[in-house]
Amino acid sequence: MDAMLLAQGAARRDSDRVPFAAQLLVLHAGRGWFVNLYDLSAGGCAVFRPADWSPQVDDLVQLFFRRNQGAANDVAARIARVTATLVGFEYHDPQPVPPCA
Repeated sequence: MDAMLLAQGAARRDSDRVPFAAQLLVLHAGRGWFVNLYDLSAGGCAVFRPADWSPQVDDLVQLFFRRNQGAANDVAARIARVTATLVGFEYHDPQPVPPCA
């Protein structure tokens, strides 16, 4: 069901989403969550939602993408969609796919 809701939003996107296995850090409201990526595009991404996180649509976040050891790339975003198991983000500026490239 959650995947279907995110897929319905695809008509509004400028670029296709692709599955990509990665972990990232989401900073939101003074706290941080390590989450697993569901999919991503140049304009945004979706992650699996941790059970102890209650994000709200339009909240601002910082996403930290890390591919290997070393520094992470940070991306400013807003929360675009929230479901029971997924959270979708819209980047403030388009990003390479993946942002940690």
